Amino acid sequence: MPIMKINLFVFFLILSLLSKVALAADSIVLFNLENEEEYGPFELVNGEIIEVEDVELKLILEEESEARKALVSRLKTTIIETVNFRGANFETVMRFARASSSEPINIINLLGEEEDVITLQLHNIPAYDFLHYVAEIGGFEIRIDDHAVVFYWPEEWEEWDEDDDEE
Repeated sequence: MPIMKINLFVFFLILSLLSKVALAADSIVLFNLENEEEYGPFELVNGEIIEVEDVELKLILEEESEARKALVSRLKTTIIETVNFRGANFETVMRFARASSSEPINIINLLGEEEDVITLQLHNIPAYDFLHYVAEIGGFEIRIDDHAVVFYWPEEWEEWDEDDDEE
């Protein structure tokens, strides 16, 4: 089981790096924060097999949909003038986020009943950054789909992936 978690860690690390590098066979090095080992350099090419710690991983680059691009663009260009929360619950913050744009933002909460409180004060911030800050403060993850922003617990996402693999 620990090997599976390391492989998932490396896989998600590769995917997150792909969103930050150009697709034109850029050379990158992966750095494992847990054991400070470096992997690479890699040249990322769609369909290429990458070997990490004697495990082969296939790199599959999926085209980003136009709907997702549009939502990310809208989140990055929607500027929230003032954010001021003191001890607010997650649902209150999400109601504010949903209404922060001229066109409502679809937000899906897969966290369940979140009891933690959020204290946050920001000025002139893109909605995209605001949502990421909320996720970071709460210790959960955010995913932007075609038509919605999804908040989830990282360990539950791994469980859902494992359940999908069993089917």
